[in-house]
Amino acid sequence: MQKRVARFWGWLTMAAVGLAALLWATAIGVRAQQGGMAAAPKEQPYVVEYYYKAKWGHAEEFLALFKKNHYPVLKKEIELGRMLKVSMTAPRYHATEDGRWDYRVTIVFKSVSKSWTRTGICPSRTWTSTRGE
Repeated sequence: MQKRVARFWGWLTMAAVGLAALLWATAIGVRAQQGGMAAAPKEQPYVVEYYYKAKWGHAEEFLALFKKNHYPVLKKEIELGRMLKVSMTAPRYHATEDGRWDYRVTIVFKSVSKSWTRTGICPSRTWTSTRGE
């Protein structure tokens, strides 16, 4: 009989500890949600990097075409306030073919939400599905 009583008290203690842990975790979760709702999230800059490979011997031609066609569009985005900064770099050292890149364009957006908004600079660009739906 004493074994049964001891086992019962053991189960009861375990259940009480489990219930207390559950209530504590719930209270912490509710408090965290309330704290997150009260403070507005601060928008942080969002950095995107694009890597370009040019055909062997045509890197200068690629650079000239990029500066003529694409860079003015990026500059316009900076003027409109969507982007903070655009920079282009070339690698300092040679690399193997599978890791090779000729130019890296780094774009710093004001925030993640600004990186996905459409500004209307490129009216020919459409945001439709590529699967043909």
